[in-house]
Amino acid sequence: MNVGVFEGGAKPMRIVGEAVTPPVGDVGRFGKGAIIDYSAAQYLVPGAPAADTLLVRTMPGADPMVVGRDIASKVPIGLIQVTRPVRPNDLVNFGRVQDFPLYLAGLVGLMAVATLAHVLVTSIRRRRRDLAILKTLGFQRGQLAATLAWQASVLVFVALLIGLPVGVAAGRWIWSAFANSLGILPSSAIPFAAVALAVPVTLLLANLIAYLPGRAAARVQPSAVLRTE
Repeated sequence: MNVGVFEGGAKPMRIVGEAVTPPVGDVGRFGKGAIIDYSAAQYLVPGAPAADTLLVRTMPGADPMVVGRDIASKVPIGLIQVTRPVRPNDLVNFGRVQDFPLYLAGLVGLMAVATLAHVLVTSIRRRRRDLAILKTLGFQRGQLAATLAWQASVLVFVALLIGLPVGVAAGRWIWSAFANSLGILPSSAIPFAAVALAVPVTLLLANLIAYLPGRAAARVQPSAVLRTE
């Protein structure tokens, strides 16, 4: 790619890697700035001022401040300031909101539970006549409760059949758009194990939710219901 600084003409340069850099001047934000060595600075801007920043990578277990002060003591001139690396503001801000999808998923899950419970309770009220007829035809209490459990299972299975693929696709698209806006690589990881586990867990939860409405359906008195028809 061609890179130009200030009013100088653009010159060809090659990108050799991508990294999250600590704040150094205007560099240190996602997708902003670049790190080059001093020879590249002279290549872009002949006569560029001497470098005033030195990035040092220490060995594991070494104290960065001790290493920095030791290097500073060997510099004969100037006031040397030694600082630890800090996280870029964009990375800090992102860390503060990275749990937001979990909170949102929990809220959506609670809404789904409430909706399913409401649908089952409303179904019992609307289908009291049908339940009474089934009981008159010989349905036992367990069979009526199983009818509600099957209704809940079918509703949840259809929701999973539609929601999981759409949710995964929408999540990838939203993350790609968000990552591109920050200037970072939009790589996404799909937790296939969690997605697969969501199916039996959700079906089990649906049957647990249907337990109380199923007991209510089993207590329907055919004589009292059909007498009002």
